[in-house]
Amino acid sequence: MNNCEDIFKFFIRLIDLEPILLSRINNSKREIFYENGSLIFGLSGLYNIYDPNQLTSFKSFKKKLYSSGLNERLAPLGYKISIYKSTGKIETSLYMLQPLTT
Repeated sequence: MNNCEDIFKFFIRLIDLEPILLSRINNSKREIFYENGSLIFGLSGLYNIYDPNQLTSFKSFKKKLYSSGLNERLAPLGYKISIYKSTGKIETSLYMLQPLTT
């Protein structure tokens, strides 16, 4: 599976509220949680849910994420990723997976 497809399928699983991912999120001690129907996450929290055994390096994960064109691929499904809280640094800011507004 190519890098972009892997990340996209992971986000589809998040949108579908896959039970194993929900369990990981609920048990996570990192910055990742659901709020008002949107997934709020920091990059490290998302990484720990994506690859709990850390078989992929954090650097490789970020590269996959940035090259995936996620918003373009999520838009037809009615979702987008936006900034939830900016700290001025990519790695410490929080992001939000949310439904598109009509």
